[in-house]
Amino acid sequence: MQLPIKNLETSKNLLKTQDSILNTYSKGQIKNAYLFVGPCLIGKSELAMSIAQKIVDKSVWDLDILCLDAEYAKVGIKDLRELQSNLNRSAHGNKKICVLRAVENLSVSAINSLLKILEDTPENVVFFLTCNNMDKL
Repeated sequence: MQLPIKNLETSKNLLKTQDSILNTYSKGQIKNAYLFVGPCLIGKSELAMSIAQKIVDKSVWDLDILCLDAEYAKVGIKDLRELQSNLNRSAHGNKKICVLRAVENLSVSAINSLLKILEDTPENVVFFLTCNNMDKL
């Protein structure tokens, strides 16, 4: 089985993406959601967490950075409702970040729930979604 290799060009592109998002954040123009698409094992999730940790104050990482991993675990509507409840609570810092990994693995009903959450996202919440296969999404 051939695994994708994180090469120098991929690393440079990930760093450019991180710099672009952080620059947008510093200007107060960050969007509510970002989708990182690419093959497995190139660093999309690590990129999302790195950006989240640079935006959220270190003292509240465990409170203001929320993660759901649909890559290895089934994420259902119940999980998304709990996520929405957490997102509606006030942030301990200035932003709450939600990292949702492998969104293409969500069921249709869970995707619909996620879309509703994205539509009603509070202003201080940013989503970083990763997708390994755009055709499945």
